[in-house]
Amino acid sequence: MWTSTTMDAGSAVMVSLMGIAVVFLSLIALAIAIMIVSKIINSTQKNKETAPAASATSAAPAAPAVSAASSANDETYAVLMAAVCEEAHASPETIQIKEIKEIK
Repeated sequence: MWTSTTMDAGSAVMVSLMGIAVVFLSLIALAIAIMIVSKIINSTQKNKETAPAASATSAAPAAPAVSAASSANDETYAVLMAAVCEEAHASPETIQIKEIKEIK
């Protein structure tokens, strides 16, 4: 097969299928490796975040410093607090919003 200058159709199809199979198996192996590494990194980050968060909440509980004059301010504060906590991966007790200003 490899000594001739041309390939018949059956050999060409087999070589093509083998090439495609190698590519897809490599992609599957890479995806599995990425999932495993991300789970390991996420578990180590969660362990790092829980230790300082526990000591910070026991040391000084943070109270919200925003004055709530109306229910609109309460809703704004709640939405902002939820967004900040989600992005920082922290509990609401560890974050204190001091001022809310609208940027125009």
